[in-house]
Amino acid sequence: MPTIDPAALEAFRKLRLDEGDLGGEAIDDAAKVQAIDNGVSTIRFFDADALGGGATPHLRAEPSPVADPSPRSGLIAADPALAGDPAAFAARLAAVIAANQDHLRPAAGSIAGLHTRFQYNAVVGQRIAALTEEATAAANALYSAGPARDQALYAVHTAIFDLYSRELEFDEFEIKGYGSFGHDAAFIHAWELRLAELAKVDERLLSDDQRAALARERAQLQAELDAIFRDKYVYNSDRMFEVNAEISIGLCLIDVASRQRVSETAASLNSLVPAYELLSVAGDGDGARRPVYFDALEGKHYFDGSDEVVGDDALATLRRTPLAADAALTFRRAASGEHLRKNFRFDWNGDGYVDKARIDWVSWGGHCNDKANLESHGVVIPEGDEGVVEYDSAAGSTAHYTRDLLNEILLSLSELDTRMIDPRSGRRQNLSKDEFAGARDDDRPDRIVLGPNLTIPFRDRPNELEITEIATASRTYRADEIFRPKLVADDQRSADDNPLYVGTEEGDRVTLDLSGAVVHLALRLQVFDPSGYPTMMRREVTLDFKDPPAEPVFIDTVLKDAGAREIYEISLDLKGRRWLAQLVRMEAQGQSYRAVDVGEPIVRTFDPAALRGQREVSLDDPALYMPFVKEALQTGRNFTSETEDGAGVWNGRTKRLAQRTLWRDDQSRWAKVQVEVEARYGGNVGAFLVKHRPDGKPDHYVPLALPFDFAWRTDVAFAPVLGDMVNEKALERGVISAVGGRYSAEALTSLCELLHAAFSGRRHLINHQGRRYAFATRGAWEAARARLEGMRRRALGEEIAPEPSAIVTLLEVSGQVERKASVQHQVVAEASGPVTIILDTRSGDADLYVNLGAPATNEDGGHALLSDNFGLRRELIEIPEVAAGTLIGVAVHGYKASEYTLTISGPRPGAAPAPRPEPIAVALHGVVQKGEEQHLAPITAVVAGELEITLSGSGDADIYVAFGRPPTTTQFAWRLYGPTSNERGRLAVRAGDVVHVMVHGYAARSEFDLSVRSV
Repeated sequence: MPTIDPAALEAFRKLRLDEGDLGGEAIDDAAKVQAIDNGVSTIRFFDADALGGGATPHLRAEPSPVADPSPRSGLIAADPALAGDPAAFAARLAAVIAANQDHLRPAAGSIAGLHTRFQYNAVVGQRIAALTEEATAAANALYSAGPARDQALYAVHTAIFDLYSRELEFDEFEIKGYGSFGHDAAFIHAWELRLAELAKVDERLLSDDQRAALARERAQLQAELDAIFRDKYVYNSDRMFEVNAEISIGLCLIDVASRQRVSETAASLNSLVPAYELLSVAGDGDGARRPVYFDALEGKHYFDGSDEVVGDDALATLRRTPLAADAALTFRRAASGEHLRKNFRFDWNGDGYVDKARIDWVSWGGHCNDKANLESHGVVIPEGDEGVVEYDSAAGSTAHYTRDLLNEILLSLSELDTRMIDPRSGRRQNLSKDEFAGARDDDRPDRIVLGPNLTIPFRDRPNELEITEIATASRTYRADEIFRPKLVADDQRSADDNPLYVGTEEGDRVTLDLSGAVVHLALRLQVFDPSGYPTMMRREVTLDFKDPPAEPVFIDTVLKDAGAREIYEISLDLKGRRWLAQLVRMEAQGQSYRAVDVGEPIVRTFDPAALRGQREVSLDDPALYMPFVKEALQTGRNFTSETEDGAGVWNGRTKRLAQRTLWRDDQSRWAKVQVEVEARYGGNVGAFLVKHRPDGKPDHYVPLALPFDFAWRTDVAFAPVLGDMVNEKALERGVISAVGGRYSAEALTSLCELLHAAFSGRRHLINHQGRRYAFATRGAWEAARARLEGMRRRALGEEIAPEPSAIVTLLEVSGQVERKASVQHQVVAEASGPVTIILDTRSGDADLYVNLGAPATNEDGGHALLSDNFGLRRELIEIPEVAAGTLIGVAVHGYKASEYTLTISGPRPGAAPAPRPEPIAVALHGVVQKGEEQHLAPITAVVAGELEITLSGSGDADIYVAFGRPPTTTQFAWRLYGPTSNERGRLAVRAGDVVHVMVHGYAARSEFDLSVRSV
């Protein structure tokens, strides 16, 4: 190994990339605490540390502030002429609303200065709220309490409700899949990349403190990967079996402490609960032992990390080390050439035994809520973003954190949750507030309540009970029609109280009085099959207390100990009014098992007169979700929706929300309202009746159809360490380290820095001596990287090859040429190598003529090379090799009067490479109605060239472009239009041009995808 050069090492360590001519921007604490506003959310990744100074990771997002750029006031006032005549007031209000439709219901995109759907929705909500305040104040001022005021307020509240009854479309944000890159392997790739980069670090370049921090960060990254591999990773969600764990998960089971592959003990192979051990054999005489693993199906031992079979001589030295039942186990990827064991058993879901049935993927997935919540807040790296490229000077390597990887980091932070704990006192705090609209978990089974703490099923899972029919003395009800507080009239225009209704728990668990009724049940119960494995059986039961059966009715089970094959079988003695729980043990009898009673049954009595039935209904009271809908209509804030009753996957970000009043009867004060919800993975059209009070406010609701099972919104918030609190899940997993009485989170801090850089547009980073630097252009970044790489190699004592000549810009000039005239330019090649000559024409049509060794003209014999494309197409001449000192003559000839930019690039000895501008790649997906507009954020062209603008989609949308200001349909510099939404064209730009692009709707509705990229 080469010897460290102390002087070069000192120079390497002291170098700052934000000093001198290196052009870096240090991403220091002042930069990290800056907020990023994307027009939907104001996002922060760091806070000032109140305890120790500096900045600490603290991700949070709040709605972007929005102000109406053109508010109106005084639309309606307390006109004394209306006093005593509430009907006239109602007519005045209706006239005001009709006269101000352009203000109260403006077309999307018509309000100047608003660039996102959120901003537009918020401003419309503000305008309606302002009118509400004015109209309510006027009604209260004009009319004293009583019928007259109620009549005026009825007009206000119903008119405002109808104004809010509109359609909202929310901003499009999408994380690809679930951060799993095509397989159900969530969250691991960014962590693996970061860990792989840290493995390349040469620790000789670091100080002692930096080495300690590096060790902590590696351990933290590995701890999170262990947790993900243990609880989140499944290669194929449709093939998850605990009796074939390694194959279906796609990983090798290992012991966390030793990092060694584990084997199941021979004694546990026929049990329901596997036990594990570590195996090793003698090494090659140095006293060390070699870890091995056993494949029970093949009956062979293999060396850990390989498929090399252990020979008989080595097996003679086999040592077994049993693992405790609570030993920490996880998984790792199989090494190259290493196989996964077929039929290897593992209790993945931790229910106490190995299940033979397929494991439902929802039981391990559990992160659709993270994806949906980030998307609804707009905390997403958008489509088309190229991500962040980072060079690590201590590793000498470059990592590309792509859009997918960065979004995966966001999902990881969200999955780590918002719950904090003070490890010293045990005090807990939640950084987030969960808001739910509608009641959750509508897939829980029905329940029969026999008395306090005595229900069937005794536990909610895995047994299931469904009440199918209820027969009373007066009539027989289907369960789906009677489990509701109010029963809808036959004409669907009113509702009356349910005679069996007792109350509602947890928002949607409706309770009925079943005393005196005959109840029919469908059961699904856990039992042991003849082979001694837990399985599920179906059973139908009738509870009839008027004519009870002589024998107890088998109705429920509770698994006590899977390993011991013990289960409680629960029956109801209807005659004796007793609940009986008999413990049963499955005992081996030849090749099968039989049930044997153990001890006496547990007995409890109950009163049939107190019998209650409970069902978690999907038709929630709209009072549970209307505040959420109202807030979205008033403020423009998005939320996330679960639109399918009992679905395992939450549907995600709400894409569209519409509220409509279908009819209103002012005499009965009943109305019917429709709520449409379109979410990322599904949607629904719901409806309900609303009974109005005399003042027009809702008195109560009666659900008719489900708009969504529930909606929810969770604050985007995450902090590994905040004051004396630490993230509870990260601490439990080992992603946070204790250091000298305080806690550190190097891995999470580093990931938050990468996210902050990406969201703030810092695309090119260098990580040097514990500090990150950002570079404005790729060229500047490459130059700094090259210099650092040279210093790094000198510090390590490695030989440095001479620096080759770099391709730089030798000439860049803009000018004009008249028709049939020529403008001369020339440069001298400073080094031998390739030369590129580019002519970009902004207007007119200019052509390019080149000569070597003499000036160029457009006349015969006056040039050696030419490029004469028609119109604004770029002229390009590439010369593979030009000798140093050669004169390069260029003539720009005007076929028409033209504006142009000429660029000549070639080699220059020892020069830094020419800065490469960032490629422009912007995409937008949206919908425009007829006459509606959507605008891209302004695009700045760093160099002259062309932008390719592509539009595709349905309907008919057109493109309008202007420079320096937003275009309109009458004032624009360039446009693409036709009878469809499929257009493509190229636009010439000059360095420094600010390009504004607008999509204008021509058809009634056009859904489009817009792409703008440099070519």
